[in-house]
Amino acid sequence: MNKEEFLTKLRKKLDVLEDKEIEDIISEYEGYIEEKKSRGLTEEEAIKELGDLNEISSDLLGAYKVKQKGSNYLNKFIDKVSQIFDKVLNELSTKSGKDILKFVVEICLIILLICIFKIPFIFIKDLGWNIFSTLSYPISNTFYSIWSFIIELSYFILAIILFIKIIQKRYFEGISEKIVADLEEQDVKKNKKKIKKETIEASQTKEIREVTPKKHSIIDMVINICILFLKVIVTMCLFGVICYLIGMAFLIVIGIYLLIKGITYFGIFILFIALFLGGVLLLQLGTYFIFNKKVKGGHILAELITIILLTGIGLSISTIEIANTEIIYNSPYEKTKTTTKELSISEDLALYGNYNIIIDNTLTDTIKIEYTYPDINNVEVNIDLSYYDNGYYLDYNIRNLSWNKNFFDEFIENLKDKKIYINPFEIEKNVYMSLNTQELLFKNKEINSNDNDIIYEFTRTYNILKVEESNDYAYLYLVVRQYQFEEIATVKVLRSMADTIEEGKNYEFTFRYNYPSTQIENDTIEELFLKCQLVSINATDKAGLEQTEEPDEP
Repeated sequence: MNKEEFLTKLRKKLDVLEDKEIEDIISEYEGYIEEKKSRGLTEEEAIKELGDLNEISSDLLGAYKVKQKGSNYLNKFIDKVSQIFDKVLNELSTKSGKDILKFVVEICLIILLICIFKIPFIFIKDLGWNIFSTLSYPISNTFYSIWSFIIELSYFILAIILFIKIIQKRYFEGISEKIVADLEEQDVKKNKKKIKKETIEASQTKEIREVTPKKHSIIDMVINICILFLKVIVTMCLFGVICYLIGMAFLIVIGIYLLIKGITYFGIFILFIALFLGGVLLLQLGTYFIFNKKVKGGHILAELITIILLTGIGLSISTIEIANTEIIYNSPYEKTKTTTKELSISEDLALYGNYNIIIDNTLTDTIKIEYTYPDINNVEVNIDLSYYDNGYYLDYNIRNLSWNKNFFDEFIENLKDKKIYINPFEIEKNVYMSLNTQELLFKNKEINSNDNDIIYEFTRTYNILKVEESNDYAYLYLVVRQYQFEEIATVKVLRSMADTIEEGKNYEFTFRYNYPSTQIENDTIEELFLKCQLVSINATDKAGLEQTEEPDEP
């Protein structure tokens, strides 16, 4: 910091005083700097000897009996952290390239050691779940979440202390004492100034108070380095906040466009604005923390209150608007198109997938595959036969499915009336064959399945959180949660299997699948219901670990 910058910042901090008093002080400190420069110091060194700018302004305002709005303890703390960081970097700058490379490799090994150190904490965390899982939901989840937070926080604190201890002992055994000595020396200088000031005041009141220099400990260093780590984490989080703000800005632009078009979903638009302002507030707080800026409590509080009010208003209005929106499921399209394909019959032919069989005994040497689909603009559906398990899987691909302005305009017009029309796009697969061909296909499919696949069955216990109706009367939607997992999923189940299911109870779902044609990869709820055949659903009163049953290993 040069003289001009120092005097400008000092002038700004003293702006509550009279202009004449400010000019006198500025002139006095300008003289101090010039005097130190005459002794051979640079401007930066002269300013550094004057002390911390915040403390100088605080002392001056105190001498004029001016009470400050509040001292920024966070800035003072971060300044000391920066000093420690600078000194560590200076020490590293004296090392050779080989020493620095060795240092980096050993740091990686230390981090690996700390990761291994987490293993007992994982066991303790799982022990807590085994204890709390005996309680009813959601009490079990609440206690387990608190338990997990305590364990994770304990590990984090101990890991940081362990890391600092190893680094200090192995690399910076002498640096910490030097840093502490430098900090104490600076504090002694500052305290001498305070003692001088208090002595002058005491000469008027005949009372002299003794000021004891503040001591620093290794714990202070640990806290300071933790703050540095926290700054790095906050910096990475801010990149996510920026991406979030870009997305919310895009949604606000869409909301403005829809309002111009006459679509009056004001509540959702207000919610978008509230969410955008929330992101701005997070970005602002993160920036203040990283760059050591003063946090203006009044402004932050006003922004927070504004966000809360907008969120409440937006939720209230949007709830009414969504409740007044009618969702209409249209019947299938009246106009349809068809596409066909013929396939020669072979002794080992097999067909897989969902399709309707239509008997036509005139087809002796071939089978005819026919797809029927809605006639929408220029959309075309092609038959795609994928080779699968010594046969073919009936699949399809869609062409010319592009942006349709007419459809968009119609959607906009319907939204003006608070209506949303849903038109199902369904493809009907029909396969024409003779009875003999049907028997051949079934026989080959069974042979292929028996030759290549092994059938496995396993049971999973799910807690039923909600039962919902489906547009297709033959099915129900179930919102389920698996024991010992936070994963919640919505699955579609045949009504005939789920018509007696009650919300809040546990049920055993028995699955079956063929290996290796079907392989379970991620073991998620969605994957099991997608890849496996659901055999049965039975009520159960099992609790805790009794609910867990792993599938047979292929």
